[in-house]
Amino acid sequence: MLGKLGALVLTLSLATPAAALADETTEPAPEVVLPHVNLDPCPNQPVGEACSQRQFATVVSFFDDPEGLAVAGASLDGDLVYEHVYDDGSGFTPYGEVWLPFNDASVPADHYAGIEVPPGVHEVTFHARDLEGNERAVTRSVIGAKVPTRVTNVRATQRGRSTLLQWSFPRSRGSWVYQFRIRVPGVGMHRITGHVPSKPWTSLRLPRLEPGRHVARITAVSWVGESRVRSFVFRVR
Repeated sequence: MLGKLGALVLTLSLATPAAALADETTEPAPEVVLPHVNLDPCPNQPVGEACSQRQFATVVSFFDDPEGLAVAGASLDGDLVYEHVYDDGSGFTPYGEVWLPFNDASVPADHYAGIEVPPGVHEVTFHARDLEGNERAVTRSVIGAKVPTRVTNVRATQRGRSTLLQWSFPRSRGSWVYQFRIRVPGVGMHRITGHVPSKPWTSLRLPRLEPGRHVARITAVSWVGESRVRSFVFRVR
């Protein structure tokens, strides 16, 4: 009869080849195969560093071989906010014309995703899946845009019977400054508006002002909101 030790040795000797055989025949998990989808909204900034201020986070891809992309989309702070179907099993259909934020021309793209980022720091995730449900995703911290700064370097130059107001362009802080509003009591409100991607002019001619003291109040306007008012006092001779 075998003692307890002999029984244990016999058991191990019988189990070892089977275990080795199982290890040899186990196949690795299949690799997820997706086309080269751009899922990083700020690839030029190091991973771990928050993306710079922006009102929109976007990704665009162009494929040589699009086979494998079925669905792609984006999440904000863990909540799915956008998804687009590229292949429902009947074949790949490219996204089409894309109007990137603050551009005046569209481009044809195979893949595109974009979401608006509120002010503050947010977690933005872009993902892509194939028809089998395999998924790749990239998550980045993105700093949302803020209202623009106040205009600076305001000056007034009298030219004959008119006065030329000029100022420096403010920092847009992630959005697009598309308008300046200039209010001069006794004269009224003036609006100077630019068109994508042009900027509005940073000057205004005020004709036939009455001699004396005047105050100009200038506000910069972006798609996020209005800057603080810059008040400027000047005199007309």
